[in-house]
Amino acid sequence: MKKNILLSLIMILIIVAVAGCGGPKTERPAPASFDTKKISGELTYEIKDNKLMLKSDANLRDGTIMRFSVESVLGKQLVFEDVTKNGDNLAVQFDLSQISDESVYCFLTAAPTLYGKQPQEVTDAYGKKFENLYSDNEQTIIWTNSEGVIAIFSTGEINLKDAE
Repeated sequence: MKKNILLSLIMILIIVAVAGCGGPKTERPAPASFDTKKISGELTYEIKDNKLMLKSDANLRDGTIMRFSVESVLGKQLVFEDVTKNGDNLAVQFDLSQISDESVYCFLTAAPTLYGKQPQEVTDAYGKKFENLYSDNEQTIIWTNSEGVIAIFSTGEINLKDAE
């Protein structure tokens, strides 16, 4: 009898665990059609004088808090710098001695709260969860249940050893 109760409890736990693994899924809120903001841009790099220079022409609004990061091919963040967009001078540089990996990916990302509270004028334009942002490039916009929309610009893989 105890064995049957124990097996029943184990089965119930397994069913609950499997059924509840994903948690509740929230759909991306639909923006009002007149409120959408199309984002575009590229992230480029240059290696010169033992520095990795990253530059972007992303058309995000001035005041947006963003993060430049360099990550290993396994996804480990190696170095980063948070910036606030101010005009067209969206650029940073990292000393190559700070980056131990030979192959890396570089990113520029913007999110509603990951890098600090966005200014009111940014959330007024983009929405509290950046739900008003869209892009023709589906890899530029990612929706997450917890954060909302994350805008991502990437260089693709860079082999630092060959680039010097």
